[in-house]
Amino acid sequence: EKVFERLAGSRSVKAVVFRVDSPGGDGMASDLVAEAIRKCAKCKPVIVSQGQVAGSGGYWISMYADTIVAGPGTVTGSIGVIGGWIYDKGFTDKIGMTYDLVKRGERADIWNGVTLPFLGITIPGRNLTDAERGRVEEIIRKYYDIFVKKVAEGRGMTEEEIRKIAEGHFYSGLDGKEIGLVDEIGGLMTAIAIAQEKAGLKPDDEIEIIEIPKYKGLFKLPLPKSPFPVQFTDNPVYKYLKMYSDNPGYPFPMMLPGTYPEMEE
Repeated sequence: EKVFERLAGSRSVKAVVFRVDSPGGDGMASDLVAEAIRKCAKCKPVIVSQGQVAGSGGYWISMYADTIVAGPGTVTGSIGVIGGWIYDKGFTDKIGMTYDLVKRGERADIWNGVTLPFLGITIPGRNLTDAERGRVEEIIRKYYDIFVKKVAEGRGMTEEEIRKIAEGHFYSGLDGKEIGLVDEIGGLMTAIAIAQEKAGLKPDDEIEIIEIPKYKGLFKLPLPKSPFPVQFTDNPVYKYLKMYSDNPGYPFPMMLPGTYPEMEE
């Protein structure tokens, strides 16, 4: 967010190319980035270059760009949110784990449960009641409506048009262009060429491409907090379960594991 604010106010920056390669995740983080792009786009051209995957939260952060560029096989769209309730149905009894709590109030225990060692995933100890389930569904539907409204605003389309292509459906870059979710087909260099044109620069003008953030070197990267190998904590299924654990009963814009290709570094 702060990076886009700095770029928007910099006189030496004529256009911004933002590379997106994400199946989504945290809704609040996605919205913060999207709003930062929207504000930046008021000052100078912002071009989004979608990589292998730009679905759900990945599309959320793309939607306010002046131009969205995707590869022909890019997985894009997936305008929708997921949410649910994973609870302990005898699992911890089988592995010999228990927990205690003191509560006051009918729903004070709703998020209490066993936290699995090392994984950092908390499993609620009970299922939802009918009333609680109704409330969760209401929140999910409201969150989805907000997503649809924002995409319609960003793409200059009506909410009815977006609803016809939303509902979590994902598309190739080619299909995305046909239905209005993508503007141009191409890679990163295509996005840079479009940014140069929108900035009013000629093809033979001398330009400098500044990559942000700059690579700091292997030994300056943060070490993983989990005792498991990085490959394990980067696993889509682990990330998916962790999002459920961190957002029990709440929606989040994230594609289901297995519906998108593994992203390259």
